[in-house]
Amino acid sequence: MTVFLVRVATNSVSVYNRPSDKSSIKSTWYRDELLHVYEEVTVDEPAHNPVWYRVWGGYVHRSHLQRVKVPFQ
Repeated sequence: MTVFLVRVATNSVSVYNRPSDKSSIKSTWYRDELLHVYEEVTVDEPAHNPVWYRVWGGYVHRSHLQRVKVPFQ
C-alpha cells in the first residue's frame, strides 16, 4: 500500500461516509490542510472524474485536491 499526501486546494472539501456525493458527510477539511491518502477508489459517478481517495474517516473526491511531494533527506 502506498500512502501519499494531498493538500486541500479550495476553501474546503467534505469527507463522505462512502465514495459518493449522496453519502452522509462525516467531516470537513479546509484550504492548505494535508490529508493522508490510503487508497484510490474508482466509482461510476461522476463520469468525468470518477476517482475518490480513502482518507482518515471516509472518502473525499479528488477534484479539489493537490498531490504533495515530500522530499526525504
